Amino acid sequence: MIVAFAALFTLPKTGFAQDMVSPDAGAPEPADAGAPEPVVAEESVLEEPVLEEPFVPDVELEDDEYDDYDDDALQEALDNLPDGKPFAKGDIELGLGLGGYGSGGTFNLAIGGAFAYYVVNRLAPGIDLGYTHIFSDELEYPESFTTLPFLKFVILRSTKFAPYLILTGGRNFQWGGTDDPDKGYAAVSAWILGGGAGAHIGIGQHVALKIQLLALYYWYDEKIIRDGKVKDGELLFPVISIGIAFIF
Repeated sequence: MIVAFAALFTLPKTGFAQDMVSPDAGAPEPADAGAPEPVVAEESVLEEPVLEEPFVPDVELEDDEYDDYDDDALQEALDNLPDGKPFAKGDIELGLGLGGYGSGGTFNLAIGGAFAYYVVNRLAPGIDLGYTHIFSDELEYPESFTTLPFLKFVILRSTKFAPYLILTGGRNFQWGGTDDPDKGYAAVSAWILGGGAGAHIGIGQHVALKIQLLALYYWYDEKIIRDGKVKDGELLFPVISIGIAFIF
């Protein structure tokens, strides 16, 4: 038995031994561990705080307390707010003017002031008041005071240059003068109607230079003699005035 056991270890490495270790087997493949599983964070559940019911005082309003709130009046007020430009609804214009015109070797100097209120954007009724003195080396002329209500429409609303159109009409009151036709003219009052155009040239945020050109027709209360002719009325053109306007 001993010999047989020794012969077992001296046999060539074939058969069983080769079956145990084969040269074609190669290196053993590592086991596939697979991709690591992602770590999933457990969602934290936040409980919503329980709010207590607000305290509401038990107060009942009378029906007449709602009468102070008029939705229609509020909407109308919002619709009519000024839009930030000059010559808007609610704006006031004050003016100081110096004007004059010449005719037949005489010069009429007028000093006056004006007031206008813009009832809607661009449109303003107003009144112009003026005193006139006529300078002449040859004849005597009466003094006069003129009231001219007007309606003014601003074409371009701008703080730099704002042209406008104007319609006017009123009354001219006269006093003084002379009844001697060889020395001058007697005082005769008249009704006036006219129109023209002008422009505001901005010199500040609320101040502008105002230049205006008018044509005015005078209807005299009685016939007068002008240039050797008997006249019921007379056209004065151009009537130019230059002044300062304040808009706010």
